[in-house]
Amino acid sequence: MEGSRLLDAPPHHVSAEETIRICKDYEFLVLFTSTIGWRATSGWPSHQKANPSLRIAFVGPPVTTSPDKALNECAALDFICRREFDYSVVEFAQESR
Repeated sequence: MEGSRLLDAPPHHVSAEETIRICKDYEFLVLFTSTIGWRATSGWPSHQKANPSLRIAFVGPPVTTSPDKALNECAALDFICRREFDYSVVEFAQESR
């Protein structure tokens, strides 16, 4: 999608602080989380809500298997996408413009 950016921070040695700074330049943030990384990732949306117009979504195995838990533990989330999320995330981003 034009104007979007993929940031795979951990394998590229981008710190959490730098990732948060980069995300502040965008209107829509999709966070992929894993079951193992849930604890570390679940706090991220609250760091991003300094920008009230930012829309935040979580995708990945933990939100597919436990959507209620994800939404209850992360009040800053706007929505989650379960299972295959490629198309639904793009549709939401296009409708938000």
